[in-house]
Amino acid sequence: MTIEGLVSASFSIIMADVENRNRGERVQKGKVTAFRNRNWDSWFRKVPFGYKKKGDWTDPNATERWIEVDESTRGVVEAIFTHFNDIKDMTAPYAEVSRHTEREYGVEMRGSDIKGILQNPVYVGKPVAQVTMMDGRSITEIVEDESLRLIDEETQEQALAMIGQIGDKHSRKSSSNIISLESLLEEFHPLALVEEVDGFGLSCSQCRGELVKNGTKRLDESSMSTDTRRVTNLKCVECGKQRKLVSRWTLFRLERSR
Repeated sequence: MTIEGLVSASFSIIMADVENRNRGERVQKGKVTAFRNRNWDSWFRKVPFGYKKKGDWTDPNATERWIEVDESTRGVVEAIFTHFNDIKDMTAPYAEVSRHTEREYGVEMRGSDIKGILQNPVYVGKPVAQVTMMDGRSITEIVEDESLRLIDEETQEQALAMIGQIGDKHSRKSSSNIISLESLLEEFHPLALVEEVDGFGLSCSQCRGELVKNGTKRLDESSMSTDTRRVTNLKCVECGKQRKLVSRWTLFRLERSR
């Protein structure tokens, strides 16, 4: 290839890359504009907990596909903020609110879900769409909609301050950037780790082999015990060592029986 041809080909590649970037930015800007015009699904894939779809989202010609408060879950959202802000023991706050929400309202949530709710500005009636452009510029679109407010701003600010304190606590506990399993379990529900962290699982403390379920065993195996309660039994596929794993429900029953 001649020098002229090489230059021409390089220029074409650069221009194609620029056009792709511009096209991507136009798409992102279009989504933000649609969000400003109250089309929720132009930016978000899910409706946040505490809300439901407003209007006909299946109609491609609909001018508005927004959300509205789901009155059946309003009390749950309010309780999440109230319980979190009232917590004194900061050992595992998100997991504690998760357990409370399930126990009191029958709603199962991961610790990461709880944290997401506490941080989401939609609950004070100010949903936000934000995008970072290729050149580093940030576009933020806030749609103020008082009808979406479920809590006051002071309540959310208190929750955000506590979240900041929790983050500082975990930062001080570690002298490096390595996230310890202990800190993760303190902050989040174990189910969140299983779903969000690749390779998260149980391994044998002796040989690091994989642990699998192997039936159940009596909680108290002493010969004199009359306790008939049983718990999950785990077995290492490598060395064969076995150990018991007490479920959260079993722990709950044990606490109730004291």
